[in-house]
Amino acid sequence: MEDIQHTDDSTAKEARDLLQQHEVFQRTEAMLQIFNQNQLDAARAELQELEKTREKNLGKLQQQLDEVTSKVQVLQDELSVLQTYINDGQDKAEDMGKAVLEELEEKTRVEQEALLQKVLEEMLLHQDGLKQMVINNHVLRREILRQREIIKDLEEEIGELKRSIQTLRQSTRNPRELIFADVFLHRPK
Repeated sequence: MEDIQHTDDSTAKEARDLLQQHEVFQRTEAMLQIFNQNQLDAARAELQELEKTREKNLGKLQQQLDEVTSKVQVLQDELSVLQTYINDGQDKAEDMGKAVLEELEEKTRVEQEALLQKVLEEMLLHQDGLKQMVINNHVLRREILRQREIIKDLEEEIGELKRSIQTLRQSTRNPRELIFADVFLHRPK
């Protein structure tokens, strides 16, 4: 009988222990559910905050993109004006060079005619002055050579002007390279 009593007491004690463990487990489970719900609510709130921040940042980025696009358009317009100016400058330089050459050629022709006329007059006045005629011919040849050198120098200057204009054209850079210089410098080739 004592054994039965002892077994009943032992069984009752185990049952109480199991009930206590079950209660502890239920409380722990309830606390975990509350904890998980709080974590879920916090995560949702953080996600909403991140979405608001993302939309705000997207708005700023769109505004910056619009500003950069506007600047690129302005630079392209300025480049177009500059290229027109360069083209006009080259045309003007060529026209000016041609005009100077024509003026020098005309001046040379007039001087040659004047010298020839003077030589003829001297010859007519002093037919016996053959020596003077030789001297005048020599002077005339020297003047012609001098005028040719002047014309050659002017042609070289025109060539240099053309090369300078070509260099200026080649030195104008793409506006995208100007604006995004740091991107093009680090881009792999």
